Amino acid sequence: MVKTLFLNKFGYDLLKILLSCIGIFVFIFFIRYFIPSYNGESFYFSIKESGTEEQNNQKRIKIAAEILEKFDWKILKEKPRMNLSISLIAADRKNGYITQSMAFLLTQIESWEKVPIISICNVEDNIFDELKLFTDKLQIHSINKENNIAFDLTEDDGRIKKEANDYWNCLNAAYSSNHSTDFILLIEDDAVPVPYFGMLIESLLNQLNNLDFIDFVKLFHPWRLRKIPFMFQAISVSIAFGFAVSYFVFRRFSIIAILILSIFMYSCLRQSFYSEIFADTRFHFSSSAYITPSESCCTPGVLFRSTSIPSMLKYFKEQNVGNGHAKDHILDESPFTGKSTDFNYFVHIGHFSSVRQKVIPLESLLKN
Repeated sequence: MVKTLFLNKFGYDLLKILLSCIGIFVFIFFIRYFIPSYNGESFYFSIKESGTEEQNNQKRIKIAAEILEKFDWKILKEKPRMNLSISLIAADRKNGYITQSMAFLLTQIESWEKVPIISICNVEDNIFDELKLFTDKLQIHSINKENNIAFDLTEDDGRIKKEANDYWNCLNAAYSSNHSTDFILLIEDDAVPVPYFGMLIESLLNQLNNLDFIDFVKLFHPWRLRKIPFMFQAISVSIAFGFAVSYFVFRRFSIIAILILSIFMYSCLRQSFYSEIFADTRFHFSSSAYITPSESCCTPGVLFRSTSIPSMLKYFKEQNVGNGHAKDHILDESPFTGKSTDFNYFVHIGHFSSVRQKVIPLESLLKN
């Protein structure tokens, strides 16, 4: 009889844990359902099937061309200036990335009360065809026009060295011509801004005005590689839910129940569908930027403090660059104070790598 009672109690507890897990899953699902995703991927990658990078690219190029055709370029001169310079690093990859990056950036700037200084940094030896769309409209810095440094572009190592050298020179060109602004944003040409970019960048600049110890902020990190602050948030929330559900369902703090429920919730949150849930929820209710510790990898968009740039450039140009030690590694290892944002300000659209000289399927980079 005792054994029967024990089995009945064990079965009843097991059922409650199972139902609690279902309840947790439904709760997370509905939070994700009612809090929209602000990452912009659904707009820039409207065709979802695997292997459709080129179809999405052509669709974006068409939209971008229409934006540029209608854009009133006079607003860049007539509107008041904001305390920001933006420089787009442009390479001739013949995929229409520059057209897209600039068009989707301009269509957002069009509605801003103040506008940034915008320029293009040309890393090729000449003004290539796509760049000619902007020669009479924007300031273009051709950093390699009189460059005597030769790189072996037939090898990854040489291309990595050139990429780093181009990046430092573009940062120098942006600073030399626009150091009157307190902040300079370098954007790689295969990065397009998220829908609420203006609101995010304004919030970030306001915060940085009071955080003068920060030298640079990374504005992009692949969702699948994010650990800070997502890991801490996921673990903390999972444990808190484990305790709460254990108390209300079992009327006591059951260590086994807490452990099972916490692990289950954490496992759910680690799925790619929920990887942005904390950042989206926070932005949904605060409409502000959130600065986090910096993580290694990726420079589609980096915001630099102008006063820090001269000493940064001096350090960067002294570092050895090569395969396995690219520009993002040097930036991460530098003695300067770097941070990241918990929210991506850009979407990476480049499916052709100028360093690797090959197509990289974007579904391997996107979270979905």
